[in-house]
Amino acid sequence: MNLGDLAALAAAGLLLLGFAWMALVERRRRRGLLMALHHETRGLCREAVELAEAVARRSAADPALDQALIDRHPLGAPQTYPGLVSQLWRLDPEIMGRAVEFHGQLAVARGRWAAWRTGEAQGAASYLLLSALTRAVNGVQPLIWHVETELGWPRSPAVTAPLASALVGRVEDGLSDADHDAALDGLDAAYWSQ
Repeated sequence: MNLGDLAALAAAGLLLLGFAWMALVERRRRRGLLMALHHETRGLCREAVELAEAVARRSAADPALDQALIDRHPLGAPQTYPGLVSQLWRLDPEIMGRAVEFHGQLAVARGRWAAWRTGEAQGAASYLLLSALTRAVNGVQPLIWHVETELGWPRSPAVTAPLASALVGRVEDGLSDADHDAALDGLDAAYWSQ
């Protein structure tokens, strides 16, 4: 083995070491991204469930929401997610798609909740608020479990909003086909606009 062979072996070793280092750095970035996404998603989901259940309990008795309930349940905006959007390409496409769907539905719910807080929304708008909240809550569980699996964490308990889901289901079951289509059109039209 001559000096040229040793130099080639050293270069190949350094190249392999560089690739290993890049893989390790990428793995750490991906893990940090998954952890940030998981923690914020769980927190926002908890707020959405609390709000949905409170509105459902109140709406079952009286469609008008009192100011105390409105003040007690803020629906926070994501703090971490906007900064993570440019990094979502590092994640599995299913995680990326579910994260976008969850935050989109939550944005619709935040817009509808803001209308309640300012007094612009009344009556049937509680259905629109609850439907956006339940869509966000019902669609988030696969995202949370997928992220937990990727991180090697045990699965957390399922997140549900049983009262809100039941109320939305009853409203949708009572709608005629034309009313149901009109309600869904109203829900979907605002999805990307907020």
